Amino acid sequence: MKGNLTPILLLFISIGLFFGFIDPSWSSARKIQSELGKKNEDLANIQVFLQKKEDLLTKERSVPIESTSRLQKMLPDSIDSVRLILDLYNIADQNQIKIKTIDVSQPDSKVASDGSASSYGSLPVRITLTASYDDFKIFLRDIERSLMLLDVTNVSLRPQKEGAYEYTISAKTYWLK
Repeated sequence: MKGNLTPILLLFISIGLFFGFIDPSWSSARKIQSELGKKNEDLANIQVFLQKKEDLLTKERSVPIESTSRLQKMLPDSIDSVRLILDLYNIADQNQIKIKTIDVSQPDSKVASDGSASSYGSLPVRITLTASYDDFKIFLRDIERSLMLLDVTNVSLRPQKEGAYEYTISAKTYWLK
């Protein structure tokens, strides 16, 4: 009977060792291996991201400074209302136009159609000036050709002295947020 008991006892001991020590250790090792696989995947994604970042920085460095300064003037990171007013006065002076007033309102708080915040802001501007019709057309053309991004939304006019009108221009300028 002793000969039959030893294999059964060894079987129970091995089953006890398996469920008491080997299986928990093996489960822990599989869990760690799974976490390691996820971390390796994250590391690979980070490497891809860093490579894309380096590629973009290389492309950014290859753009001439003149182009970036022109782009910055066209679509700035913030509104510089003084610069905007000076640019408008310079365009008017080139065309011998007298600007009466420039009103810069509070920036519009736009929300994108999906409910998120918009990536750009707009600033309403109202310009009142006196000029002949031909000079006014040239003024608008020069605004259109300038690097300053200005959308004219409304134009109204009132007759003044012979051949001159008082124009009121409502417009918007933009900046990146």
